[in-house]
Amino acid sequence: MRRKIWLSAAFIVGFILFAISSNAISPPPFVAWEERVLPNQFTDVSFNGIAYTSLHASDNPHVIPPKVDRSEIGEFLYTTTITGVDERAGVIHTITGAVYSLHSVSAEYAIAVKYEEYDGYYKFVNLSYTPETLGDVIRDLGVQEEHMTNIVTDFSSQPAIQYTMVDGSALWNLLRLNTSAERRDDRGGYVVGGMQTRIYNEAFHAHLFLNITGGTLTIDFPFRNRVHFSVDGDAIHAFRAYVQEYGTAVVQVREHETVEFETDTLESPYSRAGTIWGIAIATALIVILAIVLKRKLR
Repeated sequence: MRRKIWLSAAFIVGFILFAISSNAISPPPFVAWEERVLPNQFTDVSFNGIAYTSLHASDNPHVIPPKVDRSEIGEFLYTTTITGVDERAGVIHTITGAVYSLHSVSAEYAIAVKYEEYDGYYKFVNLSYTPETLGDVIRDLGVQEEHMTNIVTDFSSQPAIQYTMVDGSALWNLLRLNTSAERRDDRGGYVVGGMQTRIYNEAFHAHLFLNITGGTLTIDFPFRNRVHFSVDGDAIHAFRAYVQEYGTAVVQVREHETVEFETDTLESPYSRAGTIWGIAIATALIVILAIVLKRKLR
């Protein structure tokens, strides 16, 4: 009887450890240095005290990311040495890169880098971009009405409804009329139940996801840099009313279905690796506990 109790306890402990480790331990799959493309080898650069990272640093390291169109390249800023680490060999590599501004995007948000002896320019973004007002976002990212999408999902009702608008003018008006909306310092989550939509500008090669609810407008920038703005509640109410009156409901999300507020940075590709590690660790611990308990019960 004692043996069954101890063995049951061992399996319970092992299961708990598996659940913890599969979520907490997520080692990235190793990709050999020579198999990575340039923006995934040399990913970080600094300018004027701002740290920038390759916009596609988290993408598939085997795939060459899209280059910035030459027409978007602005003023030459400076030449710098960019480092990259080959973790397996323990070697630090260096390459010379030329840093440029972008015509339609402020250097507060992004710059372009051209690696020496290689063709093409790659976008690097400020991971800690913290605009003071909504107007700063519009100015720094060169946001215009043409960048608004016409799809709005309303989660304020159940089931949630996805609307197709004629164009993005309603969203543009909401942003344009609230340029003085100030950034909130709280870094907590946004309130689920608002309206979600996004804007896209080819100049910064990224979707910006917006969550609009109550008196708050939340923008998700690349690499999960989330910023909240305090927006006039009446303006948000008017936006919702306009969408509900003039939008065409095309999708009804099933009641109780969870829909996450995405960013353009995809879900971590390491989650599966974390699960495998969790299974391996939990199995090893169960075996060890079983052996120890078996010896004690002899």
